[in-house]
Amino acid sequence: ILYQDAAWGAKPITIRKLDLDVENLRMDAPFDLKLALAALGDRQNLTVAGTVGPLVSQGGIDIQALPLALAVTVGPLTTAALKSVGPLAKAIPEKLSIDGPISATARISGTVGAPAFDLKADLSGDHVVYTGALDKASGVALVVAAAGSRSNGKLEVSNANLTVAELHLKAPKLVIESGFTAARLDSNRFDLGALGQTVTALQKEKISGQAELHANVAMVRNKPSVDGTVTLVNVALSPGGKIPGLSGVNGDLKMNGNSADIG
Repeated sequence: ILYQDAAWGAKPITIRKLDLDVENLRMDAPFDLKLALAALGDRQNLTVAGTVGPLVSQGGIDIQALPLALAVTVGPLTTAALKSVGPLAKAIPEKLSIDGPISATARISGTVGAPAFDLKADLSGDHVVYTGALDKASGVALVVAAAGSRSNGKLEVSNANLTVAELHLKAPKLVIESGFTAARLDSNRFDLGALGQTVTALQKEKISGQAELHANVAMVRNKPSVDGTVTLVNVALSPGGKIPGLSGVNGDLKMNGNSADIG
């Protein structure tokens, strides 16, 4: 099967090894659906399984109100394959490179017009680089998980989790609107040395010690604001050269908008 759309690139997308299984098909009741196919490659890399319907509700068919309860698995796919699709190429930052296969899982419920989602992607086995910000070696933990919904053009993330090295960061409520993003961020007490080997800005500082974050973060018209506390435990820096090092730093770094004070 070939699919071609000018917005998706000059080359058509080839769909291979398509398996579709529909059971208990009725217009007035949910039916079972299983789908597997290969896109952007020769191996099956998209599977969908679950229930859809009923197709008919209140005497008519409303696609936007069509109920869904699906489990989706995507991958393995390469970054190069994803960037061959026009809309995905625009969405993937130029500074981001992932050396290794990409896979993700998701559960989708609700309706076509107002879906709820619960997704997870584990890139721990990949070498991930975001130029100037992140250089994560293969084998270092990098896991992203999020749950939320989309309705009336508004995306709401009710719970998001990020693991980088030994940092486990939770965002229990993330608000994303036009020109405004806000989140509550809470972390575990994590090892700065492990994180320092991954975060580009810290790699030359030879940082050690522990830290813990609890803060409200907002981005309004590209202007960041942070209100909260970073607890530092026995933090040390050894940047080398003529820059003096620090050691035994303990206390709370209190952030208020665009200012900070340690005590």
